[in-house]
Amino acid sequence: MSLSRPPQRAVTGDGRRRAAAALARVLSPKGSLSLQKVDGAFTFALRAALAMALAALPVVAAGRADLSVYGMMGAFTTTFGRNLPYRRRARALAGVAVAMTACVGLGSLLAAVARPWEGDVGAIVVVTATAVVAGLAKYSCDATRLGGLGAILLLFSFAVSANAHTTLGEVLPRTGLAAAGAALAWVLAVLGRFVHPDRPERL
Repeated sequence: MSLSRPPQRAVTGDGRRRAAAALARVLSPKGSLSLQKVDGAFTFALRAALAMALAALPVVAAGRADLSVYGMMGAFTTTFGRNLPYRRRARALAGVAVAMTACVGLGSLLAAVARPWEGDVGAIVVVTATAVVAGLAKYSCDATRLGGLGAILLLFSFAVSANAHTTLGEVLPRTGLAAAGAALAWVLAVLGRFVHPDRPERL
C-alpha cells in the first residue's frame, strides 16, 4: 500500500509579501511609541503636579527642603480614585490619606527606634516590616480596587520614612507634613465637583 504525500502549495510572491507585511506589523514599534488619547489625562496630571508643588514649596521656602519629601508623599493621595464619582472619590481618598499618613508616621517611628543605618538588628527589623507593609498594601489595594499606583506608593512612603535618619522628636513633624500633603491632595481631588459634578462618571 503506497502512501501518497499531500500536495504542497508553492509559496507565491503574494504569499511572501503578506507574510512579510504581517511580520512588519508585529515588530513595528509604532503602536508602542505612539501617544494614546485618554479622557481627562491632562487635568489629572495637572492636579497631581499642583498637589506635589503646593505640598513641597512652602517647606522649601521655610528652609527645610530636606523635609519636603514627606509632604509630597502625603500628596501621593491625589493619584488614586481618578475615575470614581466625587462622592465615592471623597470617601476613598480619605482612607488613602490616612493610609499614606500612617505609612510615613509608622515608618518614621520605626526608623527612630530601630536605627537601621547602624546595621545589624535594626536593619533586619526594617526589612521585615517593609515586607509586611508590602503585603498589606497589596492586599488592601486589590480588595478595595483602588486605581493609581496603589501599593507601590504606600510601600514607597513607608520604606523611605523607615530608612531615613530620624529622631523621636522628628517623627511628629514628618507625620504632620504627610497629613497636610494628603489633606491638600484630597481637597484638590474633590474640588472639581463644583465645576463639573458629573465628569468622573463619564470617564
